[in-house]
Amino acid sequence: MGTHEHSSNRTLVSGIIFLVLVFFFCRPIEDYDIWFHMVVGREIVESGKIPEQMFYLLPLMGEPRTFIEWGFGLIYHLVYVATGFGGMALLNGALGAGAIFFVYRAVTPYRQLLNPAAILVLVCIAYWMKFRINYRAEGFLYLALGLEIWVLERYLGKNNWHWLVAVPVIGWVLIQLHPSVIFMLAILGAYAADQIVAPGNNQSRLSIAARYSLVGIITLVAACINPLGWHQVAEPVQLFLESRELMADLTEYAPIMDTSLSHTYSVAVLLGLLAVIFQPQRRVAYALLLAFFGVMSFLYVRNFGLFCLIASAPATRLAHHIFPATVKPAYQYALTATLLIALIITPLWQGEWGVGQKSNLFPQQAVSRLKKDFPDGGNVLNFFDYGGYLAWSLPSSFKVFVDGSDTKLNRAVQLHDGIFRADSGWESELTRYKIDAIFTPAVMQFSGKHIPLVEELAHHDDWLIVSRESSGMLFIRNTPGAHGSLDKRQIWEQMAVEAEREIKAYPIHPDSWESLAMAQHYLGNTAESEKAAQQFRKLNQ
Repeated sequence: MGTHEHSSNRTLVSGIIFLVLVFFFCRPIEDYDIWFHMVVGREIVESGKIPEQMFYLLPLMGEPRTFIEWGFGLIYHLVYVATGFGGMALLNGALGAGAIFFVYRAVTPYRQLLNPAAILVLVCIAYWMKFRINYRAEGFLYLALGLEIWVLERYLGKNNWHWLVAVPVIGWVLIQLHPSVIFMLAILGAYAADQIVAPGNNQSRLSIAARYSLVGIITLVAACINPLGWHQVAEPVQLFLESRELMADLTEYAPIMDTSLSHTYSVAVLLGLLAVIFQPQRRVAYALLLAFFGVMSFLYVRNFGLFCLIASAPATRLAHHIFPATVKPAYQYALTATLLIALIITPLWQGEWGVGQKSNLFPQQAVSRLKKDFPDGGNVLNFFDYGGYLAWSLPSSFKVFVDGSDTKLNRAVQLHDGIFRADSGWESELTRYKIDAIFTPAVMQFSGKHIPLVEELAHHDDWLIVSRESSGMLFIRNTPGAHGSLDKRQIWEQMAVEAEREIKAYPIHPDSWESLAMAQHYLGNTAESEKAAQQFRKLNQ
């Protein structure tokens, strides 16, 4: 078989694996963050520049503002304009697929591309990572890290320093999309340590350290060439040091052992340890990277996808190392085909494959009602998570209160927290900001704690509930022109539904049980209320 035919076969096999991964990651939108990014992208297109002031959050209108992921929002907005939700789903799929595929190709010789054990690792990693590959800016981080590992492996395989030039280029592109270049430095440092411990190609330890250090410095300097300069590069460190209190209330910053992924994390850690112990290649690099990203995942569940991506490299090499070479090729190909078909079928079987918005997740009914009741626009007080979706879906004549982009305390977040806690003076703040409507769930995600403002609105004659859906309730002022209100008993029905949803996901969190007890009390279900209250007291001891 000639070289050209080998190359064609390699391309065909690689293409099939990549397309299967793209298909697997084509999923409907279920993450709130994409919407405020697209609002920024739309503003960039309309104004011809990156916004320097807040233009849609009511308490911050006109204040200086930095948009650290502006490139991500711009790309997705342009893709949406050109191709709709279908193009967005393909881009999301390509980011997840590309990240995994580049790592897989980096550590897999051509003749081992269809190794069933390696494909099994790839399938598991894809399945474990799927919860983070959902229209998020960090999708470009995943792709950048996958590319970086591929580049470093090519550099070491060919002993050609020209490959290292690609690392600063990747870093510069990434910083325009997501403030996470420091993660690239972690991989660079781990590979440098591995080569220093066991230098090859007649290189001295000093020359290896100098070369990797120079690449790291150039990457940092290149990353500073962005609209926000060094501030954007240092953003992850500043967030970690300054926003611990705010992060504690966000689901994605929960410790992984407090989530449903705790068992999966334990399996992934065990797989990583076995891979480091029983396969010799890049052992130091993998050990350092697994330790770093393993700790990051332990602290914050949002980092588990990164840990899986890193673990895929040593795990794939371990699979090559242990799979019996005596198995007939026909059996290998049949098993590989079965695994890839299973990866295609899984999202279809679980109802997770698709394009557009995931049903019953975003406040679509509330948007329709707001457009109908306030044709000239208005001011909307919204719960933290939903500001981006409302800002994207409503005309620019509407202003929302806060959005999920706020990872640091500011005036909008502080006002939001005070009002939803129903602190003294909350009514005057609504009057001050001329709030026409309020959209809120009944309980907080993850903790299940009831939202005090909802209880106030339930007993307040000045506010009517006019819309109720899975994501929350819409209230408007009780004015002479208001119409179509619902029975306020539905507020407590909504609270019961939401509390039970959080209990199902996090049964050991006491606040969900307290919320359920409150809802059942107001619904007149005394026995159910007392049962939930007892469970609250038991868990709160």
